[in-house]
Amino acid sequence: MDSAFVYSGTLGPYVFIKETPDWALGYAGVAEVQAMYFVAANTTIPVPRVYFHLRLPWTYTSYIFMERIPGVRLDKVFDTLSDDQREAVIQQLASYIKQLRGLKSPYGDRICATRGGRVFDFRISRKHSGPFENEDKLNFVLRGFEKLESMPDF
Repeated sequence: MDSAFVYSGTLGPYVFIKETPDWALGYAGVAEVQAMYFVAANTTIPVPRVYFHLRLPWTYTSYIFMERIPGVRLDKVFDTLSDDQREAVIQQLASYIKQLRGLKSPYGDRICATRGGRVFDFRISRKHSGPFENEDKLNFVLRGFEKLESMPDF
């Protein structure tokens, strides 16, 4: 299975660097940056500002240089929060999920990247990464090209 995330680090107090293997012929990093712009433009979810994206095609690696958001990672402090603080975090995350689920694609029912290209998903081989006409076509690939009728009942 391809790794989806290799390295992260900081460049001083203001810049965060994410290194990602561009397993899908060099464009996974581009798609991630486009998705960040799309979410920032269409929701109130705080998204780090991207300073620049560097793609090294001969290494199939992308580097995203973005704003470093100050704070402490939630997984490091969640156990120390009071019940009221946890509830506030849960409500905030629920709001973000609701906004993400409410996003409308300019491509209708098509399952694709934010600019209409193929999907970058670790569950899907790069040979079969779409874009997909609709959710049924994506699910067909996720089922290993098996028809729904041939799948066992659970």
